[in-house]
Amino acid sequence: MRAAGARLSVVGARLCVVGGGVLGLAVAADAVKAGWRVTLLEREPALCRVASGASFAWANAHAKRPASYAALSRAGLRRHAEASATGSEPWFTAMAADAWGTRVVEGGAVDVAAFARAHARAIRDHGGVVRTGASVVRVDTDADGARVVLDSGEPVVADTVVLAAGVATPALLDGLGTAQRLAVLGPIGALARVRWPSGWAGGLVLGDELSVRPDGDDRLLLQSLSLERALVDEALPLDERAAWRRLRELAQRHGLPLGDDDLLELRFAHRPLPPDGLPIAGWAAERVYAVVAHSGVTLAPALGRLVVAELGGEPQPELQRCRPPGSVPNHSQKEHTHGKEHTHGH
Repeated sequence: MRAAGARLSVVGARLCVVGGGVLGLAVAADAVKAGWRVTLLEREPALCRVASGASFAWANAHAKRPASYAALSRAGLRRHAEASATGSEPWFTAMAADAWGTRVVEGGAVDVAAFARAHARAIRDHGGVVRTGASVVRVDTDADGARVVLDSGEPVVADTVVLAAGVATPALLDGLGTAQRLAVLGPIGALARVRWPSGWAGGLVLGDELSVRPDGDDRLLLQSLSLERALVDEALPLDERAAWRRLRELAQRHGLPLGDDDLLELRFAHRPLPPDGLPIAGWAAERVYAVVAHSGVTLAPALGRLVVAELGGEPQPELQRCRPPGSVPNHSQKEHTHGKEHTHGH
């Protein structure tokens, strides 16, 4: 077994990433650049359609605790800014915010669709594979490798698997006989895309009843945390007309004169939310690494880099507080082992 901290050669090793949200895309893009043979699988017909697509996508480190979580969030912001500015398509716009009456300068808006396009392009440009409409039903592992089985029965063979499937991650881990189930099912998130109404001066404003931010030159994104709390006992799919009527009333109360036909899109999704709010990142089973985060849009660029380093045999101190319950070293393949067991629970 190699010593902890030793960088391992991963060139040519097969990595299957399950989940085409912001976290899965960030991990896959960094991995393919590091030399992995990457296949990314997304069950939806398009990338970033579920939790990532229903995110307000304000990347920030505002009021985040503990300090290690705030530092990880700031690392995500820095990498968003750097990679967006130099990538094939910009996706990050630095933007000050009025957050619950406090001016927050550090942060900005992420165009999730542009993020998805840029990362999918990077994966493919480096020889990786991105498959949508590929629903995974189980993951099998043994001494020889791993198999990710699709609902069609097709197996995708890999040396290592990363589960970045949000709230679907625990069910996939259950089939591997992990000792403790991940608890990551969060509240229903609702995001509305609307036409920019006359009289709205612009800017990014966040509050409990209503959060508003620009989405291009002629559209706004709306989110209401109070409305989401009211939806907690309801099941998906929700009544879109009723939800829009309630959101429109809140918007009008805050000076947004929206007409009934100003709604362009309304998305709902369960948000991943670990019990302590911190991201989960670590070896959850032999050959299987899990990564789940509530602030996935903010953290994705930083987590992508850190997770790929760990896949290559370098435990990252920034992730020591983020281990899944029953976290294990990856003993099954010496060239991909951590070297010692991590005992930090999540």
